[in-house]
Amino acid sequence: MQPGFRRQCQERSSQRIKDEDISSASLLIIGLDNPLLKRLKIETQPMDAGFIFVVQKNPFNPRKVIAIAAGVSHEEIKTAQAKVVDYRKYSALSFEKGRLVKKSQEKSDNGIRVILNWENT
Repeated sequence: MQPGFRRQCQERSSQRIKDEDISSASLLIIGLDNPLLKRLKIETQPMDAGFIFVVQKNPFNPRKVIAIAAGVSHEEIKTAQAKVVDYRKYSALSFEKGRLVKKSQEKSDNGIRVILNWENT
């Protein structure tokens, strides 16, 4: 695990997550309907592909990031998740049946780089 990257694997309701938890960590948010997105005032676009992955600065701490992953089915997620690391310089990716269909890169001073560990999903 990358130094300074605190991984919290507990599933908690969005009401139990404190602002201090959000500001002290980089987060992976699953699903576009996750209540944390509203709390963080992050507006997402509708699903335009089978799987999307977006990384942006954490609004509570710009030194941390928020990664958002969403898929329309387990199969879409499974076929795309291994390919996400091949496009690590991009901040937004869209896949359809495991094929990259759209990518974009947000401007940033130093870039955003976080190592995610996909375990047996």
